[in-house]
Amino acid sequence: MNSLPGWEPAIYEHKAALIGVSPGELIASEDLLVRALIAEHETYHADALTVGVDIYNVEAEALGARLTEATDTGCPEVVAPLWTLDSLPARLSVPELSEHGRFRMMLDVAQRVKETVCSATGAPRVRVAASGPLSIATKLVGTEEVLIGLIGEHGELRRLLDFATDYAAAWLTAIVDRGLEAVVFDSAASPPLISPALYGETIAPRHRMLMSLLASAGQRVRPLVIGGDTVGIVADLIGTGATNIVCDYAAGAGAFIDEVVRASTDSPITVRRNIDPTALAGETHERVIDGFVDDLVAFASQRIPVIIGTGILPYSQNPEHVNAFRDRVTERYAAAVHGTR
Repeated sequence: MNSLPGWEPAIYEHKAALIGVSPGELIASEDLLVRALIAEHETYHADALTVGVDIYNVEAEALGARLTEATDTGCPEVVAPLWTLDSLPARLSVPELSEHGRFRMMLDVAQRVKETVCSATGAPRVRVAASGPLSIATKLVGTEEVLIGLIGEHGELRRLLDFATDYAAAWLTAIVDRGLEAVVFDSAASPPLISPALYGETIAPRHRMLMSLLASAGQRVRPLVIGGDTVGIVADLIGTGATNIVCDYAAGAGAFIDEVVRASTDSPITVRRNIDPTALAGETHERVIDGFVDDLVAFASQRIPVIIGTGILPYSQNPEHVNAFRDRVTERYAAAVHGTR
């Protein structure tokens, strides 16, 4: 309990602001994305850098989905789903990842950043973002179609999810084959959009397959990022083989800890506790700091390694507020665990 928590703020479109460009410009340029990640490292000194901006668009875009024009401060979005469940192509094929979309650029960016930032110390971790199967499916046919298909046990949804899982696996394989690490994002699987029962029956086995792929490739730290109130699926998340899961600000820390303890296995699990990014818009209130530190101490008291995290930081986030939050939390945590708080 004496070691300090890790530090992993969630930085996507905010990367662009750090070098004074728009998110649309950032996602179109390998050189700008490299610059932005280096600036992120120099600004926040986090334990991990994620190569990704509009992380849920990449797979759909490579299949032909059109994106909206990015605003000066916001990421583009998929204009419209490519298909409906009743109009899926007869054959769903994973594209050649080295030839389509932004896949190759992201791999090249990760390699360059890893060589530039990590050449001396090996830190921070550089990880390439990959979408999970449910998030891929929702981008391809729309959230409503996926939810209706799940509830109604639509056969075409199962075929789409099988394809999306194969697609995710192919992308993860491309990442690890380059000697890089991956982080899987699948927030479409977050309750209450998906019930705990549906997650356990339908999505968790697919996540388990992806985590097994990473484990077989030798990736020791395997993050599975699902935001929202995930208390009801903690046991299933741990059962996927992920070693790093998120206790988002929407989830009660006490209930989350209880579920982690109840689901305790021989597998190590680290939890990233997120602060609501709106709390970082100005100087964070003392009460919020105290409550957040209490959460971190509660995790540590159960011997659950914990990371200081944030929800997605907005483009215009003031870095001084974020770093001040981290410093105050770290200082108070250190005092608390040594009995001086």
